Amino acid sequence: MSTNSLNTINYFELPSDNIEQLKEFYSTLFNWEFEEGNDTPDYWYIGNAGIKGALLKDVILIRNQQYMLK
Repeated sequence: MSTNSLNTINYFELPSDNIEQLKEFYSTLFNWEFEEGNDTPDYWYIGNAGIKGALLKDVILIRNQQYMLK
């Protein structure tokens, strides 16, 4: 097993069209707790997953390579 920190996941984001449903699913499955982000709408930080992560409103990529909320 490698101990190289370049191979370590240190943050993750889970996109969803229904954040409330995803929060309920992961809080039931893993007992995760969520805190709403202050600077970004529809962004919820995961407090006790073992690594840093967040749930966010699903985004789509439009033709000019800018991200747009659904």
